[in-house]
Amino acid sequence: MSTYLDSNVLIYAVEGRGGLAAEAIVRLTDPPDPSSPLVVSHLVRLECIVAPLARQNAGLLAEYKALLDSGRLEVIGIGGEAFDLAAAIRARYGFRTPDALHLAAAVTHGCAVFLTADRDLGRCEEIGVEVLGGQA
Repeated sequence: MSTYLDSNVLIYAVEGRGGLAAEAIVRLTDPPDPSSPLVVSHLVRLECIVAPLARQNAGLLAEYKALLDSGRLEVIGIGGEAFDLAAAIRARYGFRTPDALHLAAAVTHGCAVFLTADRDLGRCEEIGVEVLGGQA
């Protein structure tokens, strides 16, 4: 049972700000099922490193790259099937394109859970959505 991590989970964990930071750190370092992979896509990488690049924050950029390149996370590509499903998810729920792509990537990769801090994504019925701070 793999878990896809939304970008905001990594952002809370790495940047350590906000009330959900502690839970995000625990989910990364001590997942409920250690044998279950934690999955991210290249889109997560983009969303996590854009702010440090824009702010020219080399230290924060290095932290993200260290986590993303550590081998602790399974990094997946997003193929055409996921883009088609993302279009359907976007049409059905009105989610922003990146959110629809994250959800579709998780579904097409066979993840059982999508972990996010965005409560609105809990409306998605195509995958089990778990929201930091409480179930969706």
